[in-house]
Amino acid sequence: MTDLTPDLYWLSLTALMTAVLWLPHITYLILKQEGIIGAFLDTQGENIPTPEWGKRAKRAHMNAQLNLAVFAALILTAHMAGLPPAKTAIYAMIYFFARLTHYIVYTLGLPLLRQTAFAVSAVMQVLIALTLLQVL
Repeated sequence: MTDLTPDLYWLSLTALMTAVLWLPHITYLILKQEGIIGAFLDTQGENIPTPEWGKRAKRAHMNAQLNLAVFAALILTAHMAGLPPAKTAIYAMIYFFARLTHYIVYTLGLPLLRQTAFAVSAVMQVLIALTLLQVL
């Protein structure tokens, strides 16, 4: 088994988290709204959970997916460039918890906390990029 560097560990956890963020709103859609047949017959993905929390959860998941692409590119580039993982691992860890917080507070409908969590994750991406570009 390969030992992951700390930065790749946090990238892996972030990817896994992003991969399962769809579960709450889809589970609600199947159990409470459309049923399993209705959900599977929705070939265009047009069925959206009707409660507001479900809509917010779906948007939070989409936001996490979009940001994962940037985060993963930065971490993988830093890793391939041979940056010491200690330089980026703390940013990656903070990014993970900021994204988790973003999903939770977005789903709960807590706007000020949502923007704060998003800003923290965006700052971590910038810090990783600046470290990669050897500005930090």
